[in-house]
Amino acid sequence: MNIQHIRRGFTVAAACSLSLLATNFATAQQPEESQDPLQGLNIQEGPGTLRLKTIAEVKLPGGCIYLNGTDTSRLMKRLGNPSKGGELGSVLGDHCIAVFEFDPVGYVKDDEKDDLDPDELMDSLRKNTAEANKERAKMGAAPMYIKGWYKKPYYDEGTHNLEWIITGESEGVDNLNVNTRILGRKGVMTVTLITAPETIDQDLPVYRKWLEGFDYQAGQKYGEYRSGDKVAEYGLMALVAGGGAAALAKGGFFKSFWKLIVAGLAAAGAFIKKFFKKKQS
Repeated sequence: MNIQHIRRGFTVAAACSLSLLATNFATAQQPEESQDPLQGLNIQEGPGTLRLKTIAEVKLPGGCIYLNGTDTSRLMKRLGNPSKGGELGSVLGDHCIAVFEFDPVGYVKDDEKDDLDPDELMDSLRKNTAEANKERAKMGAAPMYIKGWYKKPYYDEGTHNLEWIITGESEGVDNLNVNTRILGRKGVMTVTLITAPETIDQDLPVYRKWLEGFDYQAGQKYGEYRSGDKVAEYGLMALVAGGGAAALAKGGFFKSFWKLIVAGLAAAGAFIKKFFKKKQS
């Protein structure tokens, strides 16, 4: 079903994420008011299954739409988000979008699960942000600042999910990034939910429902680790502090800084509502 028109419904501005991206920042350009950023993309409607290559899959309920990796990368670029094509897929809801990426760093040991010091991690995040802002300034992009924790880092031993929520600010606009790292046998699935403070109470239960349907393929699950498998050079603390940036810094290369999602991604909310309203009619 093709949608010919998108109306802006809400605003998600400059959402920040320490996901594993190369440091090639670009000046964000918002789409034209009449431009449909989803035009020509292969839009799938839930319920259905989002396949993340041969790594994992997400069984999704109704009330959402989802895109494969290629179309997610196209959407990110259209919305002014620097992308090198590492996205595996995305899910869009009324007020939010979740982007899936995978880092094949190997098996991340969870022996730091009881030592996630929020004060130490926040200090590291702010220092990394200051470095990132230097790069952003070179590219003419606005600086971003961390205001604090919306939710401190928490590791669930049952699901092997590490999650934290950061409150950020850019150009006077507050934003929230829900960061989830799902540990696997051969690496980490990075899931970033981009939302706004005024809608997060509605979006989090929806996001949780999406993640309930996530599962690694056979042979990729965390519990399937075998002696001799590749082991990551860092643990849970570094995943929060910068996606391994602390370990990679020794080689002079910071693999991740900030993901910038400009105002305009907001159009997804109105699109979803119109999509299902049109279907019902």
